[in-house]
Amino acid sequence: MFSFDRPDSSVRLFLQVVESKPDSAMTARALYSIGYIIYAIKKDTLQADSLFRSLVYLYPGSPHAEGARRILGWPLLSDKVDTAGIVYREAEKAWWDEKDLKRALKLYDAIADDYPSSPYAIKAQFSKGWLYEHEMSAYDKAIEAYKTIVEKYPESAYGKNLKNKLTRHEQAIQAIEARKKAIADSIKQAAEKAKAASDSLRRSLAPDSTAQAAGIIDSTGSAGVAADSAQVDSTASGQSPAGSAPLPGANAEGQPGGTRPQVLNPDDDEPPSPAPHKPSLEEEVEIEKAVEDKPAPPGAAIPPDAKTPQNRKRPVGPE
Repeated sequence: MFSFDRPDSSVRLFLQVVESKPDSAMTARALYSIGYIIYAIKKDTLQADSLFRSLVYLYPGSPHAEGARRILGWPLLSDKVDTAGIVYREAEKAWWDEKDLKRALKLYDAIADDYPSSPYAIKAQFSKGWLYEHEMSAYDKAIEAYKTIVEKYPESAYGKNLKNKLTRHEQAIQAIEARKKAIADSIKQAAEKAKAASDSLRRSLAPDSTAQAAGIIDSTGSAGVAADSAQVDSTASGQSPAGSAPLPGANAEGQPGGTRPQVLNPDDDEPPSPAPHKPSLEEEVEIEKAVEDKPAPPGAAIPPDAKTPQNRKRPVGPE
């Protein structure tokens, strides 16, 4: 399209490109070509400088704008120092070399606040979340940093990867909560079953109301333990319990000689037979007298020494 021997024709063709495609990358190239023809061939530096300035203003990031800056004598973009990049490298040094995690976090925050449109802003935010997660085990803060990237840069590679990671994290949290709930429910059910079994056992061991009313079983469920213990102690000491009559055959002071009453055992199927009664001395005399006074049946042989009314000697008084 460009011809050194026909510069005017070339300029007209480049102008047609600029007019037909104002937003195309070809427009930046066409403007640069027109400016170069005017600058190098026609030696009209004033008009050429005006075209180059327009090119830099309209298409600052294009390679042809970088060529226009070189002709104008302006600083090139490639020679400019990226301040955000310097701060980012300083933060990396504080983290990996100096192990100063607090300073690294402070520098990452400065990049995000002071250079939000810099490519290092998203890298600083991601490094901040990584540091929280893997170096400090501050998982809540790491999730917060990752969510910031997903919200601010959803279409970036960082945003898409972190979105999937956060989704998996939420699913894991839900599974853990469900597991905790299942364990808590299981423990609650086991406690309820244990309580029911304890209540059932307590009811089965409760004393019978009928036996308790009869005095066989006391209020604690023990079969006459207290009364039996008191009677054993009183018998061993020769005294009857307070408020009770002396044992049979015992004197008024409760001295030994009586027969200990048997204590009923509620576990026996049948009550024990009463112990044989040993008559006292007075009762033996009465029994013997009754036998002597009773006449013998007819035809029965009477011992010669029997004390009957017929052969009983009459006491002789003093003469």
